[in-house]
Amino acid sequence: MLAEARTAISGYLRKNSVLALSKSGGKLTPTNQEPTETRATLAEAIWGPMFGGPVAASGVSVNHETAQRHSAVWACVKIMSEAISSLSWDVIQELPNGDRQKLPSHPVAKALRSPMPGMYNGNTWFETMQAWKTLRGNAISLIVRNGAGTPKALRHFPLEQVTIDFDAVHQMTYYTFWDRHTNSNIVAEAADVIHIRSMVWDTEKGWGKSPIEVHRNSIGLHLAGQDYMGGIMKNGAHIPGVLMTDSKLTPEGAQRMSQSWTAKFGGSGNSGSTPVLEQGVKYQALNLTPADAQWLEVNNATIQDVARIFGVPLHMLGSLERSTNNNIEQQALEFVTQTLRPLAKIWEAEFNKLFTPRDQGKIYFKFDLNSLLRGDVKSRATLYDTLLKWGAVNVDEVRRLEGWNAILTGEGKTHLYPVNMAPFDKLGQQEQGAINATNQTTDGEEE
Repeated sequence: MLAEARTAISGYLRKNSVLALSKSGGKLTPTNQEPTETRATLAEAIWGPMFGGPVAASGVSVNHETAQRHSAVWACVKIMSEAISSLSWDVIQELPNGDRQKLPSHPVAKALRSPMPGMYNGNTWFETMQAWKTLRGNAISLIVRNGAGTPKALRHFPLEQVTIDFDAVHQMTYYTFWDRHTNSNIVAEAADVIHIRSMVWDTEKGWGKSPIEVHRNSIGLHLAGQDYMGGIMKNGAHIPGVLMTDSKLTPEGAQRMSQSWTAKFGGSGNSGSTPVLEQGVKYQALNLTPADAQWLEVNNATIQDVARIFGVPLHMLGSLERSTNNNIEQQALEFVTQTLRPLAKIWEAEFNKLFTPRDQGKIYFKFDLNSLLRGDVKSRATLYDTLLKWGAVNVDEVRRLEGWNAILTGEGKTHLYPVNMAPFDKLGQQEQGAINATNQTTDGEEE
């Protein structure tokens, strides 16, 4: 604990040179700028690690670390981060004819597949960023560019090592990163920073709201309940009773009797032991039980609160009281459309910074959510049948949607359409063609 406090204080009081990240080449060059302070005040830097942060109404400390003791919070962070990291994505170019072409070899695609070569891969980076965004409301990575201005690395920084400043004169936002490996600062423009964030109230600096801070009391209620149940289990899985005697006890004698009783009969390991009382001492059990405290109801209520906070369906948190086979599928689709899709839009918009000014507007990053919205096999078969009959897609396009290769002979590229369909201005030609075809058939039969 003291070591954590010392680290926080040294980070807050650090005196070091400042490095500026030039946008053109991404090289670090020294500047004369004075070191900036971190987000936390000195008091927060000292007392936060030692005492667990702000206290909820229930009396327990709630911050992003203690909140993870809530199993539902942990599950939501895990579900959200793994969902984003497992999504398929592409770097896509818009062609002049309106078609779209995937660019798997584009420098941005390469950087996202390996954001920090030798340290972590793309899946780990996506998962880490989304976990910070879900729990803290902010996830920040520095874009390290090469001489051509294209990204060659994406370096994630903890929020405690980041400061955001707004220059009102030039209407510019700057990020200051403390590199603890070199004990120096790196200053970058907002265009060189990937910042995935929740709702923003501070529109100048742009910090996202932390759900843990906003809903501290709801999460603290569950944590307090956990501590309460832990105390019950420690004392034999029931509320302790009282020891009564007709003799007058001194404070020291009463304390000694209580400690002796707890040592012999307290705790789940001593549950069921038979106490032997002497010298007129009587034990009177209290009637209050865990059920009286309605712990289960409180627990279920806080799980529902957490599900609402993070937008995760209850069945994904293992709460199946109100779930059926029918509504679980609908809830899964709603999770994609109401939770993942808005989140994907945030990522896609922020990733526009990865492209050079020349590529912006022509090349972009996009998540593929279609695979999560495909439904069951029967529904997909019905959809494909309709699309094929009306010529909206060809067989090869359907096969690609299912993850299959195209037909080697090339026959899958042909678009089919109903023979009885024609443009409105050619209806007469269509009718005459049908008459001619009928006449030819009739003449052939007569011969």
